[in-house]
Amino acid sequence: MTANRLFEAIMDTTHALIVVLDAEGRIVLFNKACERLSGYCFEEVQGRLVRDFLLLPEEAAGVKATIENLHAGQFPAQYKNHWVSKSGEFRLIEWSNSAVTDESGRVIQIIATGIDVTERECTEQALREKQQQQRLLLDSIPDAAWLKDAEGRYTEVNQNFMDILLDDASDPIGKTGFDIHPAALASARAKENAELMRTRQPLRLERTRVIHGKEVHLDIIKVPLIDAAGKVAGIAGLARDVTPHKLAEQQLRVAQQQQKALLDSFPDAAWLKDAEGRFIAANRKFYDLLEDPETDPIGKTAFDIFPGEWGKLFAEEDRKVFESGQPMELIRHRVIHGKPQTRKVFRYPVLDDSGKVVGVAGVSRDITESHRAENLLHLALQRQKALLDSIPDAAWLKDNAGRYVEVNQNWCARHNLERAEIIGKIDQEIFPEQNNQEVILEDLQIIKNRQPFHIERPQYRSVATGDERWLEIAKTPVLDEHGTVIGIAGVSRDITERKLAEHTRLKRDTGLRAALVREVNHRIKNNLQSVMALLHQHAVSHPETALVIQKAIARLNAIAIVHGMHSGAVDQEVNLCNIVNALATSMWGLHSGAPIEVQTSDDFVAVQVTNSETVPVALIINELIQNAVKHSPAADSGKPIRIQLTRSGPAIRISITNPGAVLPASFDYALGTGLGTGLNLLKSLMPQTGAEISFETAAPAGVTVTLTLAPPVLTGTDKPQGSGEEAQHG
Repeated sequence: MTANRLFEAIMDTTHALIVVLDAEGRIVLFNKACERLSGYCFEEVQGRLVRDFLLLPEEAAGVKATIENLHAGQFPAQYKNHWVSKSGEFRLIEWSNSAVTDESGRVIQIIATGIDVTERECTEQALREKQQQQRLLLDSIPDAAWLKDAEGRYTEVNQNFMDILLDDASDPIGKTGFDIHPAALASARAKENAELMRTRQPLRLERTRVIHGKEVHLDIIKVPLIDAAGKVAGIAGLARDVTPHKLAEQQLRVAQQQQKALLDSFPDAAWLKDAEGRFIAANRKFYDLLEDPETDPIGKTAFDIFPGEWGKLFAEEDRKVFESGQPMELIRHRVIHGKPQTRKVFRYPVLDDSGKVVGVAGVSRDITESHRAENLLHLALQRQKALLDSIPDAAWLKDNAGRYVEVNQNWCARHNLERAEIIGKIDQEIFPEQNNQEVILEDLQIIKNRQPFHIERPQYRSVATGDERWLEIAKTPVLDEHGTVIGIAGVSRDITERKLAEHTRLKRDTGLRAALVREVNHRIKNNLQSVMALLHQHAVSHPETALVIQKAIARLNAIAIVHGMHSGAVDQEVNLCNIVNALATSMWGLHSGAPIEVQTSDDFVAVQVTNSETVPVALIINELIQNAVKHSPAADSGKPIRIQLTRSGPAIRISITNPGAVLPASFDYALGTGLGTGLNLLKSLMPQTGAEISFETAAPAGVTVTLTLAPPVLTGTDKPQGSGEEAQHG
């Protein structure tokens, strides 16, 4: 008992996390440190698997593998993983795991001792990040850079230090100057560093060394590093290879000679002045501007070589450039050697390496002819603008990039924009809320094809009313003197009123046409009905012709039915179901015999027959129904002839079943044998595409003929028509 109390006291007073697990990983002991860290009391965790609530899901596999290794006898084991506290906080634990075994060596308990290393890990991570930042900073410096501690040992160097200051690639970290430099050189550097640390003042010096067999000129800066206690903790150094600058100084005289040659090669007058306004260089073209070309301006001021007001003006302009540090550009009109000239004068500040203005450079260009051409161009542009503004429609010019070069007042007024808001911009910048892709493609095609373009379309909304307006747009490529397309000219006219008038006229004409078509079809139907009446009278008077006349009446009746439907339809396309119903009804009126039933499936959708195929389709259906009635043996039995309309994809099947009927033995529709006059006529009426017919005999159902119609014979679909109810005629 005493040993147990001692063990429990140790368990509860230690800051280490102690967890005892059984062989399956369930918690047996859970000390106070574990309770404080996790937020769970022992009673809450006793007997629970650690992985069920304390571990991150992604770390559970690692813990499981560690337990398996302990069972395999691989202990003690070190491992890191996170605990998830009761409040949801993550803590990183560093574990030392061991196992208790029985006499047979089987693991019966696992003892895990852990230390919360969350803060330590964060501190180490911050230190690593700091060191990485320091490393990146050193490597980003374009010069050789290094850090030394108070004993003179190198703690950090960058790659440029290795490349610029060392003859070999040995690592200097942890070494002093005596380890990597010759003794005399190292001794001298040590004295410099000691003086630097004593005075605590930065040190800058120039030094020449032979590195990699070449003489190198170095500009070196050393700075003491002061720690938080105010003590010198080391030295930071920076060495820049200034060999090119030294060579530049040596080559300065050559450069000055080359500068003179370069200035003389300029097509314009050019010169250089120092801070006092004295000429230090000038080319031959500058000499041509002097009253006496033999005068040497070097060492003189503007007052010396340009007496009077001109000298004062030139000196004042130089002063402004010198003081402001900004270039100056101006146009000047002078009479030189008796001839008026227009010249463009540029003045630039000359800066030294520190950015200080140390002089003024100037260039004077003769632009007399180009200035005259610019005046003529300006006049032409003014005339162009006046011409554009005189156009009563909106007009514009664009360059090849789609930027507006010019627009007239009507264009600006239409879009409620100022000219300054347009020039130099493209359509996407001016109208960002619109889809300008169509306009861009049009312009590209005009440039590519070099052909004018004309279109009518709704283009904008009226500023005054907000109504959409129609435009008639004409565009044409603009060519230069070489025939190259350099832009696009466009004119747009508001044709909204004309469009409204055309719409009104079209609507009126459409109404008149529909009325005329209905009237013509109505008269054709009436005349056909009159002819059928006359034929019926003739058949009564001449019974021997009754059979032939009855066939003629049936066919005329089919045509009359179609025209009767057209007389009430505006779109001139007739509903297929209406044709079938009308023909079935009329057939009962023409024949006395078996009743006729017309059925549609539940999924049947109403379709129209193409106008050009309406009469042939009606005659075909009429012939099939007439044959069924004519050859029906069911007249006395009262069994109806059944007509069914079903849908199969885009096709419609019209099946006519004649109960008890049989086909002749020689009948073959495909080969055309055993057909009567009516079926031969039907075969000739069949459309080339979109129509098929088949015959089937099945006792006792009788004969079923199926007419299948599909596009292009059929067109369009309406809402579902049928409820499946039968429509009986007879």
